[in-house]
Amino acid sequence: MIAVQESYQIEELSDETSDLEGETLTPEPRVSNPVDAADGSSIPITPTRQLKVTGWMDRSALRRHFDVTEVDGLKIASCVHCKREFKEARSTGNLSKHVKNVHPLAYQNGRKEEEKSRSLSQLGVKCRSLPPPAAITAEWKHSPGDFGILLLLTEKLVPFSFFEGKSWNVISEACSGIKLIKSRPAIIDRLSNYTNHFNTALKKVLSKTDFINIELDIWSGGNGRSYLAVAASFAPNLINDAMLTDVGSSKALLNNHYAPYNTHILGFIDVSDTPHTGENLFKEVRDVMKEYEIDDRVATITCDNATNNICMHSHLVHDHFKKCKSKTFDRLGNFHIFRCGNHILNILFQDVVKNLKANTKFSLALARITRLAHKMKHTSLLRSSLMKASIPLVPAASETRWLYIWKQVTTFLKYRQQYLTWFNNFKKSPQNISAASKIEKCFEQTPEEVHLLQYFVDCCSIFKVLNDTLQEVSFNHLSNAVPFYYTLLEYYDLCGDAHTEAIELPTEGAFDFTFINGTQNPPLDMKKTVLDAVLSTRNKFTTYFQYFTENDLYFVAAFLDPSSKHQCFNTLMAEDEAQFRLSKVEKYLKSYLKKSEPRKVVTSTELAKRSFRGTRHRVSKLPTINRREKHSRNAEASMCNQAVSEWDKYKAEEQHTLDFKEDLIQWWYERRGAYPNLFRLAVALLYTKFSTSGLERAFSISGKVLRKERRSMSSLNFNRLLVLRNRFKGWGLLDQKLTLNFQDSDEDDDYIECYSQSDDDDLEF
Repeated sequence: MIAVQESYQIEELSDETSDLEGETLTPEPRVSNPVDAADGSSIPITPTRQLKVTGWMDRSALRRHFDVTEVDGLKIASCVHCKREFKEARSTGNLSKHVKNVHPLAYQNGRKEEEKSRSLSQLGVKCRSLPPPAAITAEWKHSPGDFGILLLLTEKLVPFSFFEGKSWNVISEACSGIKLIKSRPAIIDRLSNYTNHFNTALKKVLSKTDFINIELDIWSGGNGRSYLAVAASFAPNLINDAMLTDVGSSKALLNNHYAPYNTHILGFIDVSDTPHTGENLFKEVRDVMKEYEIDDRVATITCDNATNNICMHSHLVHDHFKKCKSKTFDRLGNFHIFRCGNHILNILFQDVVKNLKANTKFSLALARITRLAHKMKHTSLLRSSLMKASIPLVPAASETRWLYIWKQVTTFLKYRQQYLTWFNNFKKSPQNISAASKIEKCFEQTPEEVHLLQYFVDCCSIFKVLNDTLQEVSFNHLSNAVPFYYTLLEYYDLCGDAHTEAIELPTEGAFDFTFINGTQNPPLDMKKTVLDAVLSTRNKFTTYFQYFTENDLYFVAAFLDPSSKHQCFNTLMAEDEAQFRLSKVEKYLKSYLKKSEPRKVVTSTELAKRSFRGTRHRVSKLPTINRREKHSRNAEASMCNQAVSEWDKYKAEEQHTLDFKEDLIQWWYERRGAYPNLFRLAVALLYTKFSTSGLERAFSISGKVLRKERRSMSSLNFNRLLVLRNRFKGWGLLDQKLTLNFQDSDEDDDYIECYSQSDDDDLEF
């Protein structure tokens, strides 16, 4: 025992480097009596220099062998085997040598447990849908302070100038134990590097999927500039058979925190200096697809109204996909463009309001509310007074988002009596006379005007309901476009009937259209005014509905959704129309299967259901509508033949009640052996959007920052900042779902572990 201890003392005093950190060892005090060390006692010796408290031993692989306490600001590690104490130093090398030499058996057992845990953790990293770029994980390990700054910069969109102030130098010096970026050029350099690393990682992820959905949205800033946002929505690992097999559940098809959505911004492009023609938009989209090497994988584009251009569609088909001989284009036989559902609602509602403004009563009443909202927003005296009274402001309406008018009028009517009471008290104060005089006329609505406004918000509430529903990620996928369009069709039909008859209550669980009757029995002339304005937009809706019915992929997506495959066709359509749509679906899918690569079809076996302990996404659907009576036989029954192909087998499948979107993906995952080609298309369509609401939210955040900080998206650095923000969020780093964790090790310096902080981190292998 003495010989071993003497050897250990020599190693303690040698000036060699640590296996882990490559730093010079700090000599430990010499033990004057070997017996003292052997019996577990220790001799306290005053340290020769003051050490700053650090994260010493917090994440060390040796942590299992030591109890760490803190005395007078200094950490002390006490060996759990012999009670020998070690004071905090720059390295853990001394502790490593102690355990190896004095407690070799305990050390070896610990290593075995560590290796077992490590192999499972590394498998967890491998099985992540979006594995973090190696360069980024290395940055986190070696420069966690710099990494944190980039997270702060992107999460809060902090101005670069923040890191140039003297106060930042004070903060940096106070955190001398952590390396922090100290200059604007360094931040810009890291921003560029991080963006490049994540973009490279995204390319790799995109190479393992298929049938990518591109989203386009154009936004005009207050500076007169216009920007095109391009995003990609896709199912990760869709064609990564090894990953799908290794993970053993549908989690490989979900994002990093196991949610059934996965959209990534590919770029923000300044399009201010060129006309928004189809040819120019095509060139921008083509360049982005080439940059991310997805020409052969893009199947669909979801457009806002500004990018919904027939000419662009023609260029994409004839000048791009046909020329590059895209396999995806060939299998689907076309390139599909979808019109954003939110933008359709906005345009229809805009026309309703414009037609109503032709009515003098409505126009004057709306103008007063708009003026009141403007004064409340821009007059601090009014704002503070309303805040004290706990009364909400009338929201200002956006120039481009017309549905804000509905919210504006609804808020005013809801709190009208409170506004009147507040105003009567407000104007009594002498210091409020001037402000009160500017809004007094805003409260002069006649009873007829109030009735007209109330019926307007009642009858048009469907636009708000559908718009809000489209904001839900669990609803915004292609199969739900079918009930969306047919619900609007039923609404227009019932508005035509409402002139002469009341709308009846629905059956249980069906869509309730009785809001068309109004909540306060409006006079017939006022009811007619609003209904006529709504019906004046019917021709425009019919045009959109025709575009919808001409695109077979909408109905293919609905039929490939196992939770709605029969319902959409049996209740939303007349029988002859349902038969026609189903025949088109059959023709489309048979053509797709014929052009798909032959794959071995195996017998489907039910896999064990994975247990989600975190947040799951309930399937969001519109209430049903019955546009025809249900028949004793299903419309698709006449199509059923002996199951000899993927198509025939799937036709014979019953409709399933699936409560969560994760279950829809799991259903297809479990049957990917039986439907190898339908599986890929069906899951991809569950990730295909028919609304660009996600891009709109990104632009909304950007617009606030641009106005507040006077920045420009034309700036390369700010552009990168927005893209990197999306990357961090897409990889789960901004919402604290995914964290990179590194364990100190005395041998394996490059070991990196990735784990989730959420409860649902139970990957099933």
